[in-house]
Amino acid sequence: MQLVSPTSKPANVSVRGHEHAKTKHDNAACAAQVERRLIEYLQTWGLRDEALLRSYAQRWIKHELHEAAGHGDTARRVSYADLQQRVLSRAMNSTYLWIVRLTRHMEKPGQELSAGLVGLKIRELMAKYPQCFLRINHLPDEFSAGLASAARSVAPHVVHQSMPEQPLAALVPCLTPAFYVRPVVQLISRLVGRRRPAMESAV
Repeated sequence: MQLVSPTSKPANVSVRGHEHAKTKHDNAACAAQVERRLIEYLQTWGLRDEALLRSYAQRWIKHELHEAAGHGDTARRVSYADLQQRVLSRAMNSTYLWIVRLTRHMEKPGQELSAGLVGLKIRELMAKYPQCFLRINHLPDEFSAGLASAARSVAPHVVHQSMPEQPLAALVPCLTPAFYVRPVVQLISRLVGRRRPAMESAV
C-alpha cells in the first residue's frame, strides 16, 4: 500500500497552476503589444509625456483585461485583436466625449461652438499642457484661452433686417407693369388683325 504525503499535490492541481501561469504570461505579452498601439493613438492628440502616456494606457488596458479575461483562478486567455479593439474603443470614446463636454462647457447661453475646431486646437496644446487631458474643470487660464480663441460658432449670429420700400421707378424695368403694356397691346392688335380678314371672307 502506497502512502501519499500530506504535502504532496495532485497532478491536476499542478497542471492547472501551470496553465494559469501561462495564461497570465500570454495576456501580459498581449497587453504590452496593445499598450504600444494605444500610446501611438494618444500621441496623435499631441501627448508627449512618456509617464502620462503609460499611465493612461495601462489604466485602460487593466480595466479591459479585467473585463475580458477575469482574474484569479478564472483567468482566461485573450486575443490581441479583441483586447486592442476593446482598449482603443474605450480610449476613442473617452477622448471624443471629453472634447464634446469641454466644448459645451465653454459655450455661452444661445451659443453653439464647433467641437471639431476645439479638437484641432487640443492637438496643439497637449504638448504644453498634458495634465489637462480628459479634464473639464480647473484648467489653466492659458489652456482655456487657447481653446476659446480657436472655437467659433457653428452658425453666424442672424441679424434680421428689413428692406426699405422703393418706388416703382427705381425697380428693374422688367419688374414694373409698364414694361409689359406695349408688348401686350401689340400682341392683341396682331390677333385682331388676323381675325378680321377671316371674318370678311366668311361673309
